[in-house]
Amino acid sequence: MITKVSSGTTSSRLLSKTTKPTPTFTRAEVAQHSSDRDLWLIISNKVYDFSGYAKCHPGGAQIFYSLAGKDATQAWHDSEHPFWATGQLSAKCLGDLVEDSIVDLPLTEVESVNQNRNDDCDDDV
Repeated sequence: MITKVSSGTTSSRLLSKTTKPTPTFTRAEVAQHSSDRDLWLIISNKVYDFSGYAKCHPGGAQIFYSLAGKDATQAWHDSEHPFWATGQLSAKCLGDLVEDSIVDLPLTEVESVNQNRNDDCDDDV
């Protein structure tokens, strides 16, 4: 939503309504939600909450249980879902998948490794 704000008669500016950032989840976080009552799936880099839905799924609950807490993108695209099923996904969407970050060594350890490398080098070369 855009709101026009006037200050006096000579100037105006556009302000956009503040939007909340989209929640993000790692694969490790999604993996913690792998039971019928707490069942999340990843489909096309989005995280969805299907808790309690598996038993109602027209194709059966087994597919949900086998993919609970995992990436179900291939299974979703391999099956022929009706158009209305795709439309219902947005209501179950929790947020976006982000790749797990690489854990960096603390700077002191990196410095130590670099120092050891320098000690092994010949200065005459």
